[in-house]
Amino acid sequence: MYNVTASNFGELSPKIRESLTRAKFVSFDCEFSGINTFDETKVSLFDTVEDRYQILKSSIKRCVAIQVGLTTYNCDRNANKYKAEVFNFHLFPKVAPGRDTVFEWRASAVEFLCSHKFDFNKLVYDGISYLNEEEEQDLRRRVADNVLLRNIERSISYTEEDKLKESYSRVAEWLKTSNVGESMSLDAASPMLEYLMQKELRTRYSQIWTEPRNGKIILQRVDKELRKILEEKEENKLEKKLVDFYLGFSDLFKLMVSLKKPIVGHNLLLDLMFMHQQFYKPLPDKYSIFKNNIHRLFPTIYDTKHLSFELHRRVQKKKLWESNGLATLYNYFKVNKGQILALNSPQISLGDEKSSETDRFHEAGWDSYCAGYCFIKLAHVFAVLHYGGDTELRPLTNAEILSGPKEHANCINLIRASISHLNLAGPDPVCARPQWLHVKSLGANKMNVSQIAEMFSPYGAVDVKMLKRHQALVAVGNHGIARDILTRFRSSRDIQVAPYSLFRHSPALQILLWIATEMQEKSQKRRGERYGFDSIDNINMSNEEKRSSVA
Repeated sequence: MYNVTASNFGELSPKIRESLTRAKFVSFDCEFSGINTFDETKVSLFDTVEDRYQILKSSIKRCVAIQVGLTTYNCDRNANKYKAEVFNFHLFPKVAPGRDTVFEWRASAVEFLCSHKFDFNKLVYDGISYLNEEEEQDLRRRVADNVLLRNIERSISYTEEDKLKESYSRVAEWLKTSNVGESMSLDAASPMLEYLMQKELRTRYSQIWTEPRNGKIILQRVDKELRKILEEKEENKLEKKLVDFYLGFSDLFKLMVSLKKPIVGHNLLLDLMFMHQQFYKPLPDKYSIFKNNIHRLFPTIYDTKHLSFELHRRVQKKKLWESNGLATLYNYFKVNKGQILALNSPQISLGDEKSSETDRFHEAGWDSYCAGYCFIKLAHVFAVLHYGGDTELRPLTNAEILSGPKEHANCINLIRASISHLNLAGPDPVCARPQWLHVKSLGANKMNVSQIAEMFSPYGAVDVKMLKRHQALVAVGNHGIARDILTRFRSSRDIQVAPYSLFRHSPALQILLWIATEMQEKSQKRRGERYGFDSIDNINMSNEEKRSSVA
């Protein structure tokens, strides 16, 4: 696995770009600075997909992805083998002109990352920069309009400003005694200082030329003719280098978008939202726009958590994995019965010989590798089930393996919601969960959420929403839970449990029906007064008499 930081990003970029270009598919994973866990952002089985999007959007608005893992997979059919290259990127939102990012660290996230030996020093001291499209456009405008040079004090720190002023005097002194062809060097602690120092020195002193080299600026004394030649060759190299530094990881994100390779992740809705927010554009207000944006950026996405649920449903008679967590799935296919779930399943190896397959779960690079590993194993079983015949007796091609789970492409798992998954490529599925349960207290005592949840939770996943002091709605995870609760509390003397009916149990609809009834009665009463009837019954009787006379 390659740990990629700001120090080696430039050196490794050609290798990463080549690996992405050659890959049959790319798996990814993110680690975050935090996610809000306040009660008001708690997810529940009542959530629609729009509800869930808004909850998550609010939760991650002030958080950032601090680590991104990318794993590229290539296929060698002759050896029935996939080769993986793993890249673990440490990201940090560098201060850039017009941007000083404010983001949250959640204590729970820090403790979680610490428990998995996360390297915070590498993050802060050597994290790779990134920009979304809006930030990139703003930076390019500032560079093109020379805003940075006109507002130097706003572009760099006080210490860097002092370094810049010091460079003026050092170069002036050096020019008094130097000759054409001689050189000197200056330290530049940051890309912004390096850019401004070169621009300012070239402007102030026509006798010199500057070149960046290994974190320093090399100044050479030149004559007018050479200076003119160097200026013609320059072609905004300084501006490009500055923008490229701040663009950082986002440049690879753009490459992934342009390549349109299949993308793989595990339970990856949050990862997609962070990717959209940090490297593309701020999250839109509407879920439908987010959904269309992601599908346009990455037309083919596979969620291994959703695939594991679907495969479990297809082969119900077999006992498979105990849970659908990434570590459980990986270990199932790596060392347990998953090895013989289907014959001729491809072998998978890490391309970097220095890497060893030791468990490092919740490191983005390792998790991205495990997601891709599980995808190959799951996709192979789907392909065998899809094609049938002798496919299990021979190695499958990459095209056959990738086509196996094709019907589940772009289906992203939803945890504890009204639907099991969302569909990025079309209409979301209809709700297949049981009808809500209506709970009513038969005594004088009031009910609360905690009491009802405690009463029903032994039967499985439930969420509770109060309607009135004595009434509540309960959403359950599956039909078996609903059946067990209805059976258990059928004869209860304390509460009444029944399938929810909008007409019988909705307070708002009951109020509307009551208002409509009252208005109808008042209207009929006014009609009676107008025609001389003393009651509604007499109006109805008169109408009956009219019908009899016509008959």
